[in-house]
This record gives sequence, C-alpha cells and structure tokens, in this order.
Amino acid sequence: MVTIESIIDRPEAVPVVAAWIYEQWSFLSPDMSIEAWTEFIQARISFNDGQSVLYVAMDGNTPVGCLAMYSEDPATSIDDIGPWVGAFYVENKYRGTNVARKLANTTLDAAREMDLITVYAVVTDPKLIKIAHRIGWKTIKEEFYKGRDSTIISLDL
Repeated sequence: MVTIESIIDRPEAVPVVAAWIYEQWSFLSPDMSIEAWTEFIQARISFNDGQSVLYVAMDGNTPVGCLAMYSEDPATSIDDIGPWVGAFYVENKYRGTNVARKLANTTLDAAREMDLITVYAVVTDPKLIKIAHRIGWKTIKEEFYKGRDSTIISLDL
C-alpha cells in the first residue's frame, strides 16, 4: 500500500527525490548536480518558513513519487507571488493508481492548515494544463522562460 509521508520522516528517500528533480528539471538549474540537489533537500528538510513542505509517496520502503510546496520557484521569472507547488513526480508504474491524487491532496491540505489562500504552479506540458483546469486551477500567465513555454497557474484554496 502506498502512503504519503513527509520527507522529514523519510530522509532515506532524499537521494531518490533529488535524482528525480535532477532528471526532470535540471534545465532550471543546470549548474546543480544530483549531489547538489541532495544537499539542498537535506539542508531544507527541517527548514520551516510556513510555506515549504516536501512529501514522498512510499510503497513500503520504496519512494515512488513526490510533491513539494515552497516559497520560490526557479521555473518562472515571477518572484512576487507564492507559495509554489512543484517537483511533482510519480514513477511510471504508479501513474493512474491515485498516487498523484494522494500527493496533491496531502500537499493542498498542508497549505490549508498553514492558512494559505492561493497556491501557484508552473506547467510546461499542455496535457497537464488541461487536467489542472478541470480540477479548478486557473491560468494567470504564459511565458517563455529558460527555453521553455510555461504556463503559470493558480488554485484558490
């Protein structure tokens, strides 16, 4: 059974999560290696700015997905809004099994518990934008950033 847990409680998952982030989004920070991402996540595990969380989906002791919420997003030129939801990844084998939904619900519940009103995300896949719109996210801006067409979306909590 897949459970959703804070990375604080599953620090052994940090190297796997760092590898996913590096593999999927290294174009955002090309100067950062997997090791640098690992160190970055480890340093921020206990960082509490009232807007940052990182959840990992675990199938027993195996990480199978992650989703984070953080105060700044390197995937956009916008720096005056937040928090941002991102680093959303689910292993292929677990896609279509509600793992993504569980990660999203857990993260959005945490945002509500923090009394946040709105969260934001950057999406580069047009299929994901359509899905986001169906579940209540709204497009607030489209931009070309770091070589990618990006859509900034928001969700009122």
